[in-house]
Amino acid sequence: MQDVIVVGAGPAGSRLAMLIAGDCDVLLLEEHDRVGEPAQCAGLVSPRCIDDVTRGSVLCNIRDFVLHSPSGKRLVLHSREPKGVVIDRTKYDSLLAEAAVRNGAAFRARTRVIGLGGAGESVRVTARSNDISMDFDGKLIVGADGPKSVVRRSAMFEEFDMLYYGVQATGTLKGDENENAVEMFLGNGFAPGFFAWKIPAGDHVRIGLCSREEGTPFRLLESFLKSRFPGFREETRQAGIIPMGALGDLSKGRVVLIGDAAGQTKPLTGGGIYLGKVAAEMLAESIKAEGPCIAAAELYEKMFKMEFGRELSRAWRLRRVINEMSDDKLDKAVELLSDEKIVSMLEEAGDIDYPANLSVAVLRKMPQLLQFFPELLRSGL
Repeated sequence: MQDVIVVGAGPAGSRLAMLIAGDCDVLLLEEHDRVGEPAQCAGLVSPRCIDDVTRGSVLCNIRDFVLHSPSGKRLVLHSREPKGVVIDRTKYDSLLAEAAVRNGAAFRARTRVIGLGGAGESVRVTARSNDISMDFDGKLIVGADGPKSVVRRSAMFEEFDMLYYGVQATGTLKGDENENAVEMFLGNGFAPGFFAWKIPAGDHVRIGLCSREEGTPFRLLESFLKSRFPGFREETRQAGIIPMGALGDLSKGRVVLIGDAAGQTKPLTGGGIYLGKVAAEMLAESIKAEGPCIAAAELYEKMFKMEFGRELSRAWRLRRVINEMSDDKLDKAVELLSDEKIVSMLEEAGDIDYPANLSVAVLRKMPQLLQFFPELLRSGL
């Protein structure tokens, strides 16, 4: 029997395995042939997500951000220190998985979990590998298997409030006026309920968008690319799902969720690597303190919700307000945010990991936003 079975060798699962492998028996299961593939991430993270293990995945640092309103107004931000880091996501994941194995974790690729069973002192994980069925028993099962988590479904956690569908193309761009900046584009015509982006990635550029409407993102992306970036030459394309909503249960008995499987994504940006990193660190701390048991699962859930519950609740309420904004209102918001005092605040205190807290500070600095957007007040921010 294993002390801990981690399902999913993404950044959250591999980080957890890396952190606890020296203290207990850990089995890390990954359904794909190679860790980090297929990549399903824009690859923009905060400097907090980079450490000695993952530094080799860094492609470039980001100091400049440009926000485009639907009508073409621009909000330009520049910071002295990097506010963002662009990573090779496949490399990032593989570096963490390799560190987990070096620290003593057992690892199995091409092993797809299909269900959970058992009760009492352990949980049985049923999986298939090369068409062969196999069972693994563990004292604690960690679902780190993404937004379509089999662990989440098998343990009968509640469904996510909402799913967003993201698509991204990677290639080269001729005549890029902001080649070192991250750009975000607002507009219900091409990214209803979210935004599109352009992210520099070394010699390449990533252009993508996210939408609430399943089945349409690729069509929206093709139209966006033709209208905004005629000089773009696509080389690869990827798609992914982002779970969003109020933070639900993170543990049930001996089953625990972290990362996208837990819905630990930021409602304003869709990013999840930082939240998954902290979740892995908190769960590792809990396991070391309590052992691989129900008490560790409950302690982790308490810690995470104390740290992020208020921030994520605010962000989700703000996301629901933004979802319903017309293009005219989005234009007005960008215009108001371009005030010199607000720009200075955003450049100094902007934080892609805690955007909701900054949003509240901006509202206090510019109460006119509440005049134009009373729905913000009604949201309870």
